[in-house]
Amino acid sequence: MNKNKVKNMAEEPIKKNTTNINDLMKNIKQNNKSIETLAPNYKKSILGSEETNMIIKKIATDLDITEEEALAGTMLLLLKGASSDGTPQNLSVELKNGKTLAKRNIQGAYLTVTGNNYLRRLAESLAIQIGEFAEHFGLNGELTQRINTSLKAESGEVLSPKETAWCSSFSQNIPDLATRSSERLVRLLAEDYKKRFEGKKKYKTSENKTNKNNKRK
Repeated sequence: MNKNKVKNMAEEPIKKNTTNINDLMKNIKQNNKSIETLAPNYKKSILGSEETNMIIKKIATDLDITEEEALAGTMLLLLKGASSDGTPQNLSVELKNGKTLAKRNIQGAYLTVTGNNYLRRLAESLAIQIGEFAEHFGLNGELTQRINTSLKAESGEVLSPKETAWCSSFSQNIPDLATRSSERLVRLLAEDYKKRFEGKKKYKTSENKTNKNNKRK
């Protein structure tokens, strides 16, 4: 584009918007029966089965393993905390065929299919399968150690094997978690989330104060 034309466009006064916001709002409400018709994925917090299947297939193809191995390895890594931003990309599990599945492999497949890096959505999409998998093989959820330590300090009790299998942060949104595990675990996960949220809030507040003090110096 001609430089003079660009300059002239930049110098042109912005035309007044003749559209009234209230009229736009009226049209939005009249033309859309629900938020889904306006923005289909707005309320979507977990992946659809098709996307989840594509991710597992991508992992299997990339590593030249079966889809069963890809799914099992993915669930094992999510039980080890792979959906957390704090876990390293080289967090891995060795499969029976001698091949290694790492967090970066899941992250890469997830990015290819979804276009983003929010791996927690995959964990939440597989939450029920992961819980059943962990219960069947006697495995612990990612939050088991922390919640067990807190519970033992407060009451002298520990989680049951059924509770430890479902004791992951991504299990919180399972509607029938109390039936699948226990009412106690539902409460403990909610309390843990509150503590983590408050901890992050305090950290950010402290960090902001430190930054402000540094600027003043």
